[in-house]
Amino acid sequence: MDYDSYAAKYERFVEEKCRAFVDFPYTVVALNEEAGEVAGWYKKAVLRGDENFTERGLQREMGDVLFYLVKMAHLKGWTLEDIMQENMLKLEKRGERIG
Repeated sequence: MDYDSYAAKYERFVEEKCRAFVDFPYTVVALNEEAGEVAGWYKKAVLRGDENFTERGLQREMGDVLFYLVKMAHLKGWTLEDIMQENMLKLEKRGERIG
């Protein structure tokens, strides 16, 4: 799935299922919670060796992170492409300082 398809499906989902949760502070907290679930997956799957925590489970948790990241971007009027471009500029500047 490409970004445009994801964004279109995201828009429909938010409109139909979760209009009440469209404010920025809620989204920031939800993103943090979902990122914590990725860390929890790692702890259980890798550090504890629990075989019930599969790669697919990690993919699903990362999808939740993506959902809230897209939501935050949307609330700010940005696309993921905008964020990626700014991130790359930041990384290039950091590389210039390090290199």
